[in-house]
Amino acid sequence: MLASVLAACPGSASAQNTAVNVPRNAHAFDNGRGWECDHGYRTAREECIAIVVPENAYAVTSTYGAGWQCTWGYRQVGEACAPVAVPKNAYLVSSARGRGWECERGFRERAGSCIQIEVPPNAYLRDSAYGRGWECERGYRAVVKSCIDAEKSQVRVDEPSDEDLKCQRALRQDADICLRVIIPDNGYLEESGQGWKCARGFKKEASSCVALNAPANGHINEAGNDWECNPPYSKRLDACALR
Repeated sequence: MLASVLAACPGSASAQNTAVNVPRNAHAFDNGRGWECDHGYRTAREECIAIVVPENAYAVTSTYGAGWQCTWGYRQVGEACAPVAVPKNAYLVSSARGRGWECERGFRERAGSCIQIEVPPNAYLRDSAYGRGWECERGYRAVVKSCIDAEKSQVRVDEPSDEDLKCQRALRQDADICLRVIIPDNGYLEESGQGWKCARGFKKEASSCVALNAPANGHINEAGNDWECNPPYSKRLDACALR
């Protein structure tokens, strides 16, 4: 009963702290049930210690954890932020908040590096680097690391189907005719073979691929077709500004 009365008495800070065991650099909740660290401090073993934001980091509102996060392109190592080592032909990814990387299209990760996918004759590059990373053109079959003529192979060829009546790769169907897919500069034929996409760092506008120019404190997004701001910056018109 006495503890409840002391906790409810706003004029006695020492009595309130005793009732809920509030440590230094903290304050009790309004209901007297628990406490939280003051701004600029974080919880550590039932105490509140000062948050020291290292270089290449920014403070976060949470009083738990480190109280800070590394900026884009850096990752936490102990109590510091170290730059992420991005290999050649790779880029930082948004899903990892700039602390991880993926290989560019046409490359795959191996032992911390990005190696080029070798596409044999009569094959095309897939959007995914998993598996072989390439597929044979229509009329060819994959044998080891090559694409051989299906008619000349000893593998059984399926009977023609309705799919054989569709336009071949790099041609698109328009009514009852097949038109060639016109690919602009900085574009490539999409995996289906019926259209095109822009390379990473370019945005599709009408029949062209326009280069993306990320502002200061911004980066090309994970899809590669737009830009977004590095945390803790927010997008404001064509710039990245602090909240």
